[in-house]
Amino acid sequence: MGRSPDSFIGVYSMTKATQISMIKSLAQEFIPDNIRINGIGPGFIDTPMTEPIKLLQLQNKQEINPKLFGQPSQISSIVATMCSEDGGFVNGETYFMQGVLGKI
Repeated sequence: MGRSPDSFIGVYSMTKATQISMIKSLAQEFIPDNIRINGIGPGFIDTPMTEPIKLLQLQNKQEINPKLFGQPSQISSIVATMCSEDGGFVNGETYFMQGVLGKI
């Protein structure tokens, strides 16, 4: 969510676009200091923040797709890689991990 314009979540999408641009700009700015800047654009992650989404689906008698919600460990493993030597070549990127959300 937020990668592309969406009339339902317009301000959210604009904010995300600003963050993505900031990541790219800061990545360029900090190259001389050997500091890498990257971002994460997760979809719905199974946390207390996404509970209202699940409740809304249940209220509307919608089946909850188990692949719609990722686990925090699935995001943290990417962050760990990006912070390690294995991620040393990555700079100015935003990783979107949205499971089936990006495909709906």
